[in-house]
Amino acid sequence: MVFILQQLTVKSFVLDKVNEGGPFIMIPLLLIFAVCLLLSVRSFIQVKKGKEYSDKSIKLLNSLGLFALVYGIFGQLLGLVEVLDQFSSDIEASVNQLAMGLKFTILSTVLGCFIFLVNKGVSVVLTSLQPNK
Repeated sequence: MVFILQQLTVKSFVLDKVNEGGPFIMIPLLLIFAVCLLLSVRSFIQVKKGKEYSDKSIKLLNSLGLFALVYGIFGQLLGLVEVLDQFSSDIEASVNQLAMGLKFTILSTVLGCFIFLVNKGVSVVLTSLQPNK
C-alpha cells in the first residue's frame, strides 16, 4: 500500500511540475526524453547481444540532448517574457510573485539540462563500449 502511495506521489509531482513549467514546453521535452530512453535501451541491448551498432545512435542521442537543452532554454525565455509582462502591468505586484514566476520559468531549462546530461552520459558509455575499428 505504501508503494502505491509513493507512486501516486511521484506521479502527481511530475504532473504538477509539467503543469507549472507549461505543458507547451514540458510535454515535448518529456516525449524527447522517452525517445532518448528507448534509443538508449535499444543500443545497450545491441551491445549486450554483441551486435554492431552504428554511430548514428550516438549522434542521434547527442542531437536530441542538445535540442532538449535549447528547447528548454527557449521555454524559459518565453516564460520570462510572460512573467515580466505580468509584473510590469501589475502595480501592486510583490517580489514573491516575481520569484514564483521565475521559478516556474526555470523548470523547462532544468528538464532540458537533465535530458542533455543523461544523453551525454549514455553516449559516452556507448562510445567507450564500441569496438576498435
